[in-house]
Amino acid sequence: MGTARIATTVGETISGMVYLPDGSPAGFVTVTATTADGKSSGHTWIQGNDGKFEIKGLEKGVYKLQAHRWNQGQSTQAEVGEVRAGSTDVVLRFPE
Repeated sequence: MGTARIATTVGETISGMVYLPDGSPAGFVTVTATTADGKSSGHTWIQGNDGKFEIKGLEKGVYKLQAHRWNQGQSTQAEVGEVRAGSTDVVLRFPE
């Protein structure tokens, strides 16, 4: 008899884009997913200038996402709440 192999993905993913105030994609930022009780559940570092992010390995549920960037020694934050695990079109935009 042969061996059956089952491929599984552990956890859910949230993905999307981060934009600068002028509408261009943000690069070199950190995106963090936080649960309703304030615990950080995952994060990713955008290393290029394309603005795309993906946070893997999340449990099913709803998260608040925060993007952080450093520009000339100052930290700026973009935030969006009520993001369900499995979402693929999340948009975070840094304020002016």
